Amino acid sequence: MTTYREKIEDYLKEFIVALRAQLKEDEQRWGSAWKDALWEGQEERLRHHIDDYFLKFEATGESVPWLKVAGYALIGWLRELETLGGLDEIVQRLKLADDLFPGFKDRNKTITIRKGKRDIALGDLVFEAMDSEKIQLVRVAEVRYKLVRDITNEEARADGAKNRADLIEEMKRFYSDFGLDTEVTLILFEV
Repeated sequence: MTTYREKIEDYLKEFIVALRAQLKEDEQRWGSAWKDALWEGQEERLRHHIDDYFLKFEATGESVPWLKVAGYALIGWLRELETLGGLDEIVQRLKLADDLFPGFKDRNKTITIRKGKRDIALGDLVFEAMDSEKIQLVRVAEVRYKLVRDITNEEARADGAKNRADLIEEMKRFYSDFGLDTEVTLILFEV
């Protein structure tokens, strides 16, 4: 018997990895043809594709390719989003240096510190790598505002530094004027 995780969202990371692989395969096969299709009538066209999968299942028993169905849903959603003002209106995003991504895997990185007062809402946030296609979905649990001098060594370690002094040196690669009197936003998250 299969033991399921507590919530369906607990499967999102694996689903995103599998969907990304399917989308890459589709892009190699079809290129960017999905961008060229007219938006008008998209529901009928997408439904036709999905109905074909179910007809094939009924006729042959071949499994419905759920990742392809999800890909079509993604196309429809993206087109709908464009009419609503785009993706940036719904998903919080932050850039992150590529070399910091391993901290997510070993769970050493549970805070990101940003210069200035940032308007970050609790809930989902996507980190996007600065120099690659890496992404990491996290859930923002808390947001704090303080001066660098008030950052604890524990908070600095949760950002990936050894201590506050090390944090200041690390942050200078992004903000040359980063120092003890710099106001920062601490974004505490769960991976």
